[in-house]
Amino acid sequence: MGMGMGMGMGMGVGMGVGIKEGNISNRRWLTLRMSLNLVSSAEWGVEYEYATETLSGGVTKRTKARKTTENVRTLTGIFTLGISEFVGEHRIESYEYYYGSDYLGETKNAAAEAANKKGIALFNEKNFEEAEKLCNAAYQTCETGYTNEALFKNNITIAQNAAEAQKAAEAQKAAEAQRAAEAQRTVEQERIAEKKAAEAREHAWREKAQRAGKLQRLAEKRAADAERKTVETQRIVEACRQQAQRANERQIAAEKKAAEAEKKAAETEKRAVEAQIANHGLGMIFLLLCQ
Repeated sequence: MGMGMGMGMGMGVGMGVGIKEGNISNRRWLTLRMSLNLVSSAEWGVEYEYATETLSGGVTKRTKARKTTENVRTLTGIFTLGISEFVGEHRIESYEYYYGSDYLGETKNAAAEAANKKGIALFNEKNFEEAEKLCNAAYQTCETGYTNEALFKNNITIAQNAAEAQKAAEAQKAAEAQRAAEAQRTVEQERIAEKKAAEAREHAWREKAQRAGKLQRLAEKRAADAERKTVETQRIVEACRQQAQRANERQIAAEKKAAEAEKKAAETEKRAVEAQIANHGLGMIFLLLCQ
C-alpha cells in the first residue's frame, strides 16, 4: 500500500491508497480523528488456500491463494483529534497446470503449448490416441483467440486421423493374425487328426498282428496236435496191423498145424482102416480056409 500525506496547522491527515496486484475481496473503513507524527502500514494474518479444478480436455488447474490483512497504525504520536484507519483483505492467486502428474506451466497458454509439445512427441512415437488427448487438452486449455489455437485444433484432427488409421491397421493386422492362427489351428488339428489316424492304424495293425500271431500259434498248435495224433494213429494202426499180422500168422500156423494134425489123423485113420481091413481080410481068409 502506498500512502501520500499532507499536514496543515490543524494536523489534519490525508491518505491516498494504491492497491497491490490481486483482488480486494473485502474493505472496511474506520474514521477517527487523531493527531500523529508518523503513519505506516503493516501486514498481518497471512493465510494460504489451495484449490484443484479439472478443466475441459483433462488438464488439472491447481490454485494457490495468499490472503493477507493490512491496516494503518501509528508508530509515534499523540492521539488528539482521531485516526483514519484502513483495514483491507488482499488475495493473490498463483496457478499451476498439470496433465496427470506432468507439470505444464503457470498460465493457460503455457500449459497448452506444453501439452501440444507432449502430444507431438507422442505422435512421433506413434502413440496416436494419447497424442490426440494431449492435443485436445492443448486446444481446450488455451485462451480463446490465442495465436496457436487453430494449430492445436488442427493437430487434434491429424492425431485423430492417425489414431483411426492405426486402429484400422491394427484391426487388419489382428484379423490377419486371427486368420493365420485359425489356419495354424486347422493345420494343427489336421496334424493331430493324422497322428490319431496313424495311431489308430498302428493300433489296428498291432491288434491284427496279435490276432494273426495268436491264430498262427493256434494253427501251429493244432497242426502239431494233429501231427501228434496222426503219428499216434499211425502207431496204433501199425500196432494193430502188426497185431493183426501176428494174429493172422498165428491163425495160419494154427490152421497149418490143424491141417497137419488132420492129415496125420487121416493117415492114422487110414492106416487103422487098412490095418482093420487087412486084419479082416486075414480073418476071412482064415475062415474060408477053415471051412
